[in-house]
Amino acid sequence: MSITLTTVILFAVFGVLLFLGVPISISIVVSSIVTAMSTLSWDQITFITMQKMNSGVESFSLLAVPLFILAGNIMNNGGIAKRLVNFAQ
Repeated sequence: MSITLTTVILFAVFGVLLFLGVPISISIVVSSIVTAMSTLSWDQITFITMQKMNSGVESFSLLAVPLFILAGNIMNNGGIAKRLVNFAQ
């Protein structure tokens, strides 16, 4: 398939889903899946999906966010967060 037809499929499915009132996040996922299924083989889809999932896990900046939240929760439960705020005031 050509890139033009692939683009038309992607935006057409996305537009129809938005017109039907489907939330944007679900519309993006469904339109991506429909476009991938219509243009790629199943082996290519699974390979690309696994490759993207693996690269997402290896991102240190994305890993820092949940660890920062965990550290905040530990500090809050331990009581040090309240003492730090009192010290800053």
